[in-house]
Amino acid sequence: MTTNFKIIDNYALKFNDRLIDVHNNFDFVGFDYRVAENQLKLFCRKSFGVWVNKEEPEQIILVHNNVNNLVVENQSGNREDSLTEITFYQNDEPRKPEELTLREKPNENDDIFYIFESGKVIRIGCGEIFLEVY
Repeated sequence: MTTNFKIIDNYALKFNDRLIDVHNNFDFVGFDYRVAENQLKLFCRKSFGVWVNKEEPEQIILVHNNVNNLVVENQSGNREDSLTEITFYQNDEPRKPEELTLREKPNENDDIFYIFESGKVIRIGCGEIFLEVY
């Protein structure tokens, strides 16, 4: 897997020398999976709280190309869908939360995990992930 960003402290993304605090400053909006294109896009919009850095972009999109694994766990009706953690993990291992590590860049055969306050987990295996900032 290749990426155009680094994960910092499991809650922020470093992109073009810019630190984007996904946990504190963004809300998860949803995702769009296009089977024919083998692509998944994950959408986050800037939060409206007084704590939100005004310099943050309005929206970020994480584009996952060549998707080969997609697992969504613990979907609930809970509206609180802030990301609590983002991390890379070996794609041949079941998820063990106590073993999730801080890793800025993925290893070749890693999956990416998006873990939410609501308990939802999105696990994606893919060839590349590109962060788009708007």
